[in-house]
Amino acid sequence: MVKTKNFSELIVWQKAHQFVLNIYVLTKGFPREERFGLTSQLRRAAISITANIAEGYSKRGLKDKMKFLNTSQGLLSECKYCLILIRDLKYASIEKLEQDLEEVSKLLNSYSRGIARNSQLLNSSVPTPNSSPPVMNCATVEKHDQALEEVSKVLNRIFARNSPNSSSPQLLSPHLLSRYSLLIK
Repeated sequence: MVKTKNFSELIVWQKAHQFVLNIYVLTKGFPREERFGLTSQLRRAAISITANIAEGYSKRGLKDKMKFLNTSQGLLSECKYCLILIRDLKYASIEKLEQDLEEVSKLLNSYSRGIARNSQLLNSSVPTPNSSPPVMNCATVEKHDQALEEVSKVLNRIFARNSPNSSSPQLLSPHLLSRYSLLIK
């Protein structure tokens, strides 16, 4: 999984955003009486897909992240129904939008699985009292080191904020964190 600095760097968000733009173009041509009905419903659902991906991106805990991503999946289903209704009412051709929606759904599923997998990997590599150290392959060690580096950055920011003498650029190194985690065991 590639590290990103902002939700807008996520391919799933970019594709979902393009879907929103396409929905706006499509609904401009709808009958006036649909302005507060189907047009509004579809636009709000489409916007909420990207908004929930963005909000989930910023959440720290797995449970919170997955809640927002799951909400986005539900909104994808809502958009799918709206597209079926558009087709049945013969307002527009929706084949391309259905394909775009399916692509966003697959990307969102992959993104969610990747987050869950990485979380399990990180949780399984943390030693608990009275447990033997986990067996780690090269990929696991790399993920573990990345996680320690991230924890180190966060702790350094916290210590720097709370310390009157914050001239020290790095208070805890990933190496020290790794040694500390072994001592806790």
